[in-house]
Amino acid sequence: MTESIIVHDISELEKYQTMIKSNLEMGIENLKKIIEENAALEIFKMLKFEKVSVEPLNGEKENIIEVINQSMTYIVSLMAVEYLLNLFPQKAFKINWGNIAGYDIESLDEEIICECFAATSYKSNAKLTADLKRLEEMILP
Repeated sequence: MTESIIVHDISELEKYQTMIKSNLEMGIENLKKIIEENAALEIFKMLKFEKVSVEPLNGEKENIIEVINQSMTYIVSLMAVEYLLNLFPQKAFKINWGNIAGYDIESLDEEIICECFAATSYKSNAKLTADLKRLEEMILP
């Protein structure tokens, strides 16, 4: 999904958490059916090449790897906004879902920016190092 949302209050986050959980449940039901009805090689082929699950926000068919990556990044983003709203309750935050240019999260007054990702390790793809370098370049030109 590629869209931005504005969050003013922690209570607004529940809508997206519920939507993600519901779509993940639908995806699991699809996967159960695939596993019950197919042989092992066919299952893995389908998991690799077909849209056998459900996109976490819009409910459309999606590849299982994309669903795993997107859902975890969406959840991390929601958790980050909750954390930020607890620290700065007077601010509103824009979440840029998907591949929208700009920061993953930013306050509407642009005083706070945040990059979010879910990784199996802080060393994965050197993402954290690259983000820290980018922030350092912004702060200390």
